[in-house]
Amino acid sequence: MSTSRRALSLSGSKTFENRSGGVPALASRIDRMTLRTDPLVPRYRFGGFELRPATRELLEGGRAIAIGARAFDVLLALIERRPRLVSKNDLLDLVWSDVVVEEANLHVQVSTLRKILGPHAIATVPGRGYRFTAALDETDQSLDALGVLERPPQVALVQRTNNLPVSPGALHGRDSDLHALDGWVSADRVVTVVGPGGIGKTRLALAVAQRHCGSPADGVWWIELAPIVEGLHLASTIASVLALNLGVASDPRAALLRVLTTFDALIVLDNCEHLLSDVSTLVRDCLNAAPKVRWLVTSQEPLKVPGERVYRLGPLSVPAEGAAPAEALEHGAVALLVERARAADRRFELTNANVEPAIAICRELDGIALAIEMAAARVPLLGLAGVREKLGERLRLLNVAGGLFRSQTLRSALEWSYSLLTASEQVLFRRLAVFVGGFTLPLAQAVVTGGPDPDSLDEWTVIDALGALVDKSLVVAEGQDEPRYRLLESARAYALERLMEAGEGDALRRRHAEAMAKLIAGSFETLWNLSETQWLARFAPEIDNLRAAYDFAMAAGLIEPATTLAVDGVVLCRDLHQYLEASQRLESVRPFFDKVDPILAARGYFAIGDYGDALFDGRLRAIEQALTRYRALDDRRGIYMSALVYGELLVRNGRADEAAHLLAEAERLEDPSWPPRRRSVRRAVAAILAEASGDIDTAKRHMREAIALDRAAGWESRVVGKLTNLVAMLLAAGETAEAIALSDELFSLAASGQEIPGLAYMNLAGALILEGRLAEARANARIGLPLMQRKEQGYIFVDHLALLAAKEGRLTDAARLVGWTDTMYVANQSRRDTEEAQARARTLDLIHATMEPEARERAVRDGARLTEKEAVALALAEPQDDVRR
Repeated sequence: MSTSRRALSLSGSKTFENRSGGVPALASRIDRMTLRTDPLVPRYRFGGFELRPATRELLEGGRAIAIGARAFDVLLALIERRPRLVSKNDLLDLVWSDVVVEEANLHVQVSTLRKILGPHAIATVPGRGYRFTAALDETDQSLDALGVLERPPQVALVQRTNNLPVSPGALHGRDSDLHALDGWVSADRVVTVVGPGGIGKTRLALAVAQRHCGSPADGVWWIELAPIVEGLHLASTIASVLALNLGVASDPRAALLRVLTTFDALIVLDNCEHLLSDVSTLVRDCLNAAPKVRWLVTSQEPLKVPGERVYRLGPLSVPAEGAAPAEALEHGAVALLVERARAADRRFELTNANVEPAIAICRELDGIALAIEMAAARVPLLGLAGVREKLGERLRLLNVAGGLFRSQTLRSALEWSYSLLTASEQVLFRRLAVFVGGFTLPLAQAVVTGGPDPDSLDEWTVIDALGALVDKSLVVAEGQDEPRYRLLESARAYALERLMEAGEGDALRRRHAEAMAKLIAGSFETLWNLSETQWLARFAPEIDNLRAAYDFAMAAGLIEPATTLAVDGVVLCRDLHQYLEASQRLESVRPFFDKVDPILAARGYFAIGDYGDALFDGRLRAIEQALTRYRALDDRRGIYMSALVYGELLVRNGRADEAAHLLAEAERLEDPSWPPRRRSVRRAVAAILAEASGDIDTAKRHMREAIALDRAAGWESRVVGKLTNLVAMLLAAGETAEAIALSDELFSLAASGQEIPGLAYMNLAGALILEGRLAEARANARIGLPLMQRKEQGYIFVDHLALLAAKEGRLTDAARLVGWTDTMYVANQSRRDTEEAQARARTLDLIHATMEPEARERAVRDGARLTEKEAVALALAEPQDDVRR
């Protein structure tokens, strides 16, 4: 055997010289020598077997046994490192140095060896690795002959100043991290890079260490601590890597500190979270004993030693949805995905066709480097779309060896982190899996505490354990004054598995649904008291929890929580523009209204009347029911709000006289001490009633009063809505110039982050059509009409676009659009508002003046058969040059 291609090992560090399929040895003081070859060739004899590395043979009683190359390398690696535990990560690196494989390959080889050698030759330490346990019949000749076990390091033939692994490639998306951490390591004696498993701590630390090669007089040394099982081996492992002779010392740590006194070195300790106490003690003592030794540490939690600077490493950046390939590649997550996918399939390219699933994969994997690398390894088989589709089973999908040493799987990284938790931390970690999209501390305490089981937690235990999970990088804390916490999605998937294994899944989901119902019920009440910013800040982050809780409550038959979540959650969904799902939930729980608390039922009917997606007559019946029930309950605020909504619906149904009585009742009930946001509703309904009566000046005054009250309450989104309605009033009154000017005021609110509804674009388009600014009108319609379609209201403004077609001379198209809108209004049991009715009348005037009756009627009949897609395409079509006006 040529020893220039293979080295022996005494420590847990890595070298990467061998790429030929053999076992590259771990870096140690042996790495500082060029070992002699024959005649002192190592042979290992145990239990009647003989392993000959030089000829790659395994013999039993002198007879060669057939054994695969990978199995041979696994056995050799375990024997060379006896009796030390060898992690699965190291074995994958050593035996499969040139390929990416699944961890199952290692299990197969170990199983093969046990069949040959017997079940007790190789021991398994669950979750950690393997150890060769058979007794050798004689000492390793090569080690004895060379005196490696006794000889001091001064005999080394080739001196080295570092043992850093070969760089695994580009460090994507970490330029700012690299620059910052490099500065910290230069200035501080202890720097700890903290983050969850797989986020890229090791890669970053290696890149920083490589920058410091040559500066410390005694070198830069990389020490991988994952294979070290017990802290008592820590000092001897460090000494071995640095080629320090501690002699026969009863206290290796004290001996190491004495030797390091004059050392000038940067020592990198990688993956030390399982030895945190021992590492902390050693580093703390070294700060006093060895003033020129600096430490760079990677861990899932800080050491908490004096002078330590903690660098919390965040995930790789992910581009926004809709980013082009070139823009997406500027983000570290996508750049890494593409690089690793290309390594697995050189033909892979990021294109316009596949950039969307690439971004989605990176986002759903939280920008975690290890998970992205393993997803990339699946791309040649499944494609990006296939990988994205299967991320729901991510712990199975991402079971491919990856990471810096191609030796971790996502599951093994999570198992490692979980094994280091205390019992209470494990209980809390798995129970937090029921939260979707994060949680607050009070919400977590409400869900995970209590119960007669032996794993019950109290509120103080939750506080302590949650703090520990944040320290250990398993929970992310976001925000300052009132932090919000969340599990990264891969960690949540693993925690959910643990929750189900513990048999707690249904019980915790029930608690979650009940706690969310209580929280959302409170959101309805606080609508009266909080500003929009305060209200949304408190409740908007819970939208994913609301969905998950509702789905479980419905499936489990929890009628009261399911109804509460659907009814009281509708306001939140509306403010987050989730109209359709909110309406669907309302209709699903409507049969429960007679089975739940009467006040909840009244709120349910009110929600359908005010926010629901029911047909117009259905909304009228629902709000009438709400008003009746609130009167029976003598609920003043409920009567007030129901009367106003009922009045608005009656006005829009042409029953203004009835609406006036309801508005007068609301005015008598109104309390001046009520919040401005609530009192603004009456002014808005009064404006609609005045408009219906033809008093546009009074309508404008009332709407301006409503807008002022909303602004006083801090509800800017309501200001957007009421300005939109005011523009519609002006359009209906023919005051198009003022409508266009007011639209400018409305659109200026977008600069402050307000979302402008499709209705605003369509109102402006209608005014521009009447002003003859047809191209501008079409440009606004192309933005607004798709937004209206999302709310299933696209047909409402097609009357204006029919007028646009008529003005452009596209009379047949205009007639077809009239036929389609007439059909849609009938199908939806709805009435045209004034401005749409006026647009239709103007269109018909132009059609009747030019088209023959037969052609006109035929076009209207054709339009009635159009699909929505066809009608929208026709409405937004450009005029031909020969008919443009």
